[in-house]
Amino acid sequence: MHASVLIAALVLSGPLAPQQPADDADVVSEELRNCIVTAMDDVMVSANELGLLRLLDIREGATIEKDQLLAQIDESDALLRKEAAEAQLAAAQEDAELNGIDDDKDGEVDNASESVNVRAAEASRLVAEAEVTASYAINKRSQGAVPDNEIRRQELNAERAALQSEVAVHNHAVSTQTVNVRQAELNAVLNELERRQIKSPLAGVVAERFKDQGEWIGQGEPILRIIRMDRLYVEGFLSATEFLPQQVFNQTVRVSLDVSRAGAAVKRVFGNRLFLGRIVYVSPEVDAKGDYQVRAEVENQQYAGHWLLRPGMSTQMNIDLLPLTFPE
Repeated sequence: MHASVLIAALVLSGPLAPQQPADDADVVSEELRNCIVTAMDDVMVSANELGLLRLLDIREGATIEKDQLLAQIDESDALLRKEAAEAQLAAAQEDAELNGIDDDKDGEVDNASESVNVRAAEASRLVAEAEVTASYAINKRSQGAVPDNEIRRQELNAERAALQSEVAVHNHAVSTQTVNVRQAELNAVLNELERRQIKSPLAGVVAERFKDQGEWIGQGEPILRIIRMDRLYVEGFLSATEFLPQQVFNQTVRVSLDVSRAGAAVKRVFGNRLFLGRIVYVSPEVDAKGDYQVRAEVENQQYAGHWLLRPGMSTQMNIDLLPLTFPE
């Protein structure tokens, strides 16, 4: 059916709908030849920090696990800064202990009421105010028993004690923030140390190595290229005038290798072997030849410790087409 006729039929007939699941004998498949295997994940692992590559013993072809340590950038300067940050944090914590205690034993000075200095200053204020109150009471009973200059001195002491109490509350807040700042500085150094450890973002095989141990490397420079091999893409093309995207998207596929001209070893390994997968992408564009790209995600297989499908290989792919019905 030509594309114009097919489109007209869809418009007149209304939305198309999938048929009920058919028996295996009724499943119609389409074979695509010259399909290309491509990498599903092809990652360039780069340096997060600049420095000397102190460790890099991963070779090309090596099998890598996710989060495996690949390389180590020299961390001597960062370790010294870590020691300094730890010492500054310890000093800040000691100062905080002078300005606060942990009454509820939760490991933190929660508020100013738990501060030793604040409580001491508050006690001094209460004592000074009590002295003034007592002197007022004495003079009320016996006028002039306490000289005016003595009462004035006591009033000034009470004012000074009140100010000292405010200063203690302020110092408590400052010491708490200082601890937080020193902890943040230490966390920053620890993060840098972590960034100097180059770990693999995925499981795969090392395809290329760009640096050697002992070389200087800049931030962002590539070190290794890793390809995921357990799952790969297989890409091919379908005619836009013969097949609808609805017929192929999410449909199962069987990928095989054409061994008609292959050597004996290849025929023995690939002869009857199928790689199963599913169509995960249908291109929204149609090329100049009237074809559109489809892409299947396929599960790879190993033989004698090596992956069979490899990016760049040419294969053939059979797609189980989804039967469609059109309302009357």
